[in-house]
Amino acid sequence: MAKAVGDATGAALKAIQCVEATAGGAAVHPRSGDLSYPEFALQRCTQCKRCTEECPFGAINEDAKGNPLPNPTRCRRCGTCMGACPERIISFKNYSVAMVGNMVKAVEVPEEDEEKQEF
Repeated sequence: MAKAVGDATGAALKAIQCVEATAGGAAVHPRSGDLSYPEFALQRCTQCKRCTEECPFGAINEDAKGNPLPNPTRCRRCGTCMGACPERIISFKNYSVAMVGNMVKAVEVPEEDEEKQEF
């Protein structure tokens, strides 16, 4: 019950944040505290168009040369483009593929033969 109350409180606060942000014409940020937009290391871009195809918000177009051209007014900073890029040229100021990889490596996964906990 306490966990449900905590989840509901978080959802209510997120809804308030959404209403306030959209009223001001701002995007609602899925990663609290990181208000950066994607940055592209274009010198390594292969123009594969994966970022433009995978973006669920249509926030990345292409310039005349086929390079990614982000549209900050449509970007919701979800990071899908970052994960879709095979060359890993997309990152955020405080969020990158290397950072996510290090977080995944830090998770301790029990061995198959270890006793399983029941909840």
